[in-house]
Amino acid sequence: MTQAARQPLGRAAGDHTVFLGDPVQETLLSMVMALTAEVSVLRERLDAHERLLDGAGLPVGPAAVDAFVPDAAAREYRQATRQRILRHVMRAINERLPPEELSAEGRAYQTIMDEVQSEPKG
Repeated sequence: MTQAARQPLGRAAGDHTVFLGDPVQETLLSMVMALTAEVSVLRERLDAHERLLDGAGLPVGPAAVDAFVPDAAAREYRQATRQRILRHVMRAINERLPPEELSAEGRAYQTIMDEVQSEPKG
């Protein structure tokens, strides 16, 4: 198991503030905020990599990134990272919506995820 897969998900203690009043809207807001946090971290890491490469005299442009083909270790790391992000984003749904409401949607979601994960990675 990779380091990304083992990292526990952080969570604030105590009651959560209700902004919108509707549980579904609150859940969607939580998911959007989780995605925003993930994108923010991703952008910071990308910026750091670009600055480190430029500082080392190794400018790597978009064409090189587009042409990159990940090896097995990179694919495994990406899969573990993707699962961690999905757990983080979907946690709001799993914690706040009743299981009976999620069962049909969960099956449809899993079918979609199975299809996406079986597509060849470039």
